[in-house]
Amino acid sequence: MFHVLNEHCSSENNVYVQTAVINDIAESNLCNVEFTLNGVVRQSWAMLAIPAYQPSVGHRVLVTGECINECYIIGVLPSTKTVKKADRMVSTTCGALARVTQKNNEECLQVEDERGQLLFEYRPGQGTGVLSMPEGDLALHAPKGNIQLVSGKSVVCSSIGPMVFESASGIDLCVKTNKAKSTSVRLFNNTLGLSSERLGVQAQNANIQIEKANYYGKTINGTVEYAKWVYQKLENIVERLFERARNVYRHTEELHQTKAGRMRTLVDGDYHLKSEAIDVRAEETVKIDGKKIHLG
Repeated sequence: MFHVLNEHCSSENNVYVQTAVINDIAESNLCNVEFTLNGVVRQSWAMLAIPAYQPSVGHRVLVTGECINECYIIGVLPSTKTVKKADRMVSTTCGALARVTQKNNEECLQVEDERGQLLFEYRPGQGTGVLSMPEGDLALHAPKGNIQLVSGKSVVCSSIGPMVFESASGIDLCVKTNKAKSTSVRLFNNTLGLSSERLGVQAQNANIQIEKANYYGKTINGTVEYAKWVYQKLENIVERLFERARNVYRHTEELHQTKAGRMRTLVDGDYHLKSEAIDVRAEETVKIDGKKIHLG
């Protein structure tokens, strides 16, 4: 028995001869047959090469050819009690097919293209299904309806290239829990919204550019090794201000003014005041008290 070297067409002087089953009859001399070649079940349209033979679905015949899609019926074999394959398979004229087969001793539904590549497989025994597109694109369209993906467990999306989510109105990612509040990321009308009980951000380097920002909260804590802020104007309004530092160095090129209802300075050690000129004025009393007072 000869076998094809190439999956679609054989090289020169390589032909195959196989037993097959007639699945469908398109014309009196054109039949759809199924046969096994190199361990793979194939379907092809075969021309009759037997005079005065009336083909019938389910007949076992002998086919030969050099290409899978081009073969000829050259003989008729005695009928057996084998289940007719016509009840288990549907094919197109180009060679694409859908069939029910046995895989690992269980029934399996498969859909293949004209090259024998698996597009869809469903295993009822395991309750699993796989949709595959070996080459080309896969698209889901519902121009006047919704597309819903529902999973009882997890949904995993992975891609070698970039993943793009695009919407004309908005995108809403939400994690619903039994609590009143949920975690969500929403993009609507040029607005990005983050909502969660806890927010964690970690990065080696970060650049944040915000033209205008407002913060509302009860508490804010921060620990940094080095910080530098450059302002054109800084205005702080607080009810109470507490500052602690080991050393404080302040440099003011022009005016440094403090306006207070009362002012008190407590120094444990020395207090030095140096100026080109000092002007101390009081509307009422000026007191200077010390063990020694040196003037001049």
